[in-house]
Amino acid sequence: KIEKVYTNAVINSSSNYVGGFVGTVFPSPSSAEQIIKNCWFDGTITQTTGERGAVGGFIGGDTGSTDRPNVSFLDCLSTGTVTGTTRVSGFVGWSAYGAARKFENCLMVGTVNGDAKVASFIGEVATSKIPTFTNTNYTTGDVVLTTTRTDIVYDDSIFKTADELKGASVATLFPGSTAWEAVDGGTPVLKGFK
Repeated sequence: KIEKVYTNAVINSSSNYVGGFVGTVFPSPSSAEQIIKNCWFDGTITQTTGERGAVGGFIGGDTGSTDRPNVSFLDCLSTGTVTGTTRVSGFVGWSAYGAARKFENCLMVGTVNGDAKVASFIGEVATSKIPTFTNTNYTTGDVVLTTTRTDIVYDDSIFKTADELKGASVATLFPGSTAWEAVDGGTPVLKGFK
């Protein structure tokens, strides 16, 4: 479990599987569900080469087999910049075996750039463990595909403009959560970090 962590690290890599918190998730099959809760990625990741890509603000990707435990994101915020080759996102680059199982009360307002398979939350899902999105996940982020798009990206968040988020109540956006606070003239942030 990773909880109440903020990072504004600058990461430059020419490898696959690059993440702001974790590069590769490879828990044992007997491990409990992996939880990332109340965490904030505000850094910069630049991946310049790599056939597999897998670049995410939180997790690059996962490896192993389908019997691996799932990873859930609860009350997490991505405001950084993520740039990579393929399978690039503000949260998880590549969910091959369940690295992105559930998203609840998450917000992506950062910038994502890539050549293929680019999204706000998950660059690519290549597993039967299709992620679950509650209706309280939002994105205003800039997602830029630098080449012709020829693939389908899985992303089930709700798009809102920055102005819509600035004017919305955190109680309305994230009902039941006490992790968020409003910012005058800005988008919501997690409490206790800034």
